[in-house]
Amino acid sequence: MTNLVEVLNLIGALALFIYGMVVMSGSIQRLTGSRMRRAVGRVTRKPERAYLAGLTLTGVLQSSSAISVIAVSFAQVGLLRLSEAYFLMLGANVGTTVTAWLVALTISKPSLGGLALPLLAFALPLMFFKRRRTRTLGEAIIGFSLMFVGLGLLKEGVPPITEAGLAGFLDFFNVGGMWSILGAVFIGVIATIALQSSSAVMALIITLAAGGVVTEFTGAAVILGANIGTTSTAILASLVAGREARRVAAAHFLLNAVGVVLFLPLLQPVLDLVRWFLEPGGIFLGEIGIFLALFHTMFNVVTTGIFGLFPKPILWMARKLVPGEGVRDFRSPLVAASAMDAPELQVLEAQREAEHHHELGLKMMRELETMMALLDPTKRDRSSDRISELRSLSGRYESELKAFLERLARGKISGATYRQVQFLLEWSTEISQVVELLHAFLEVQIDRERNEVFFAPKQRSRLVAMLGELALGMEALGPLNGPVQLGLKSARDHLNRIELHLSSANVIREQMRTKHLEDARKGRYSVESGMTFNEMGNLLEEMGLRLSILSAKYEEVFMASSQQR
Repeated sequence: MTNLVEVLNLIGALALFIYGMVVMSGSIQRLTGSRMRRAVGRVTRKPERAYLAGLTLTGVLQSSSAISVIAVSFAQVGLLRLSEAYFLMLGANVGTTVTAWLVALTISKPSLGGLALPLLAFALPLMFFKRRRTRTLGEAIIGFSLMFVGLGLLKEGVPPITEAGLAGFLDFFNVGGMWSILGAVFIGVIATIALQSSSAVMALIITLAAGGVVTEFTGAAVILGANIGTTSTAILASLVAGREARRVAAAHFLLNAVGVVLFLPLLQPVLDLVRWFLEPGGIFLGEIGIFLALFHTMFNVVTTGIFGLFPKPILWMARKLVPGEGVRDFRSPLVAASAMDAPELQVLEAQREAEHHHELGLKMMRELETMMALLDPTKRDRSSDRISELRSLSGRYESELKAFLERLARGKISGATYRQVQFLLEWSTEISQVVELLHAFLEVQIDRERNEVFFAPKQRSRLVAMLGELALGMEALGPLNGPVQLGLKSARDHLNRIELHLSSANVIREQMRTKHLEDARKGRYSVESGMTFNEMGNLLEEMGLRLSILSAKYEEVFMASSQQR
């Protein structure tokens, strides 16, 4: 029973370390939010900048997994190309060594609580501030403090485990030999996949090494395995994503796996080199934690240096693993790809699907415009079937997006992210309304043909002209909800284009009303034809109103806040 308690104590200490890291990382992501997203989009256009961005962000967030998910998400929505995401992850591999050094430099201290408790005392008052950003800062500091508390408990939990003989099974990995090395690498892979944190595995192995449970050789092999296991987060995030996002995840896996394969045969010479560096004159001056942290840093610096100078082989293999040209078609919506990460990143996935929803509505509008000009009944029927299919898919987009966004809105999100979520909810509602109006327009058109209610050429041309202006207005609306936030001038240009096309549609509608009364008095078409013509005009007018509402909402939410900043 006592042995079980000791094991649970060690697991609990590790869980506290992981929880502290998750709290700190999530809080920092909420603090940086849209700023981080804009910064990544701007600085990753050049390889050296992408590398430095990955290094810096990983060092701050203490999570290479978060950066890999960012890379996958940004590739999915078109903000990053494969080559740019590749260099971002190269930098993240070096940035993740910060955690190893943090653990190595603090694990030998007599009392980690001496640092953690004052930090907690400082953070507690921040939790009672009304301002959300101040409370989030307090959460970040508390998370950082809990990491130290977990490390302290982890350090205290190793000696009882050793004394009870519960770590005896690790002796197999300490004897050396090919199978011992491969076994240690395998443990590193599995542990990292299970914990979804290479930093936690690093903390555990450094603590065990400092307690004499594992040797330097075994610790180094586990670290190599952890570098492979950490790619699982990006792979999971890409499973329901597009082709480019899957290529990014594949490149991340290949980068780390090939690096480990190259290092394994040279493991002993590399460890001798690290020992030589730390033992001038043959006297060992470094702690074993520092030894492993230096090995971890050397591995990542060397591999990123090699693959940074020669990126083509990894990128070629990633494209071979995930072949194809990446042609996108409409499909059922999927907005869970980044649900494992911060809300600010999840918004990117929602924006991607909202963008597809808008494209779907625009395609319906263009299809209906084409159908109105067709004279062949068979072609009109095929066009009508395509419009009905798109309408059915729109309903799934609306329900999926709304459910996702409502869950997101109930979580802890920044003010800017909350405004985005609210806008996306309204966007989804209004686009769905436009789609329903288009379908209603189609049904009136089908009833007209079935009942042999004929239009004069001018009636048809006016409807098509109004529909064309609305389609141009809807096309101009699209970039307002794109993944790249528009500047004030660009946003104003799009808003002006929308207003211009909606005004033109309104002018056509007024002409339709005037001409309708005049033509009806002169008996140029039947009463049934006039009533149907007027009904279809009213539906188009309602579509224009929906687009106008979205345009005004964007101006209210985003333009006003940008001008205030």
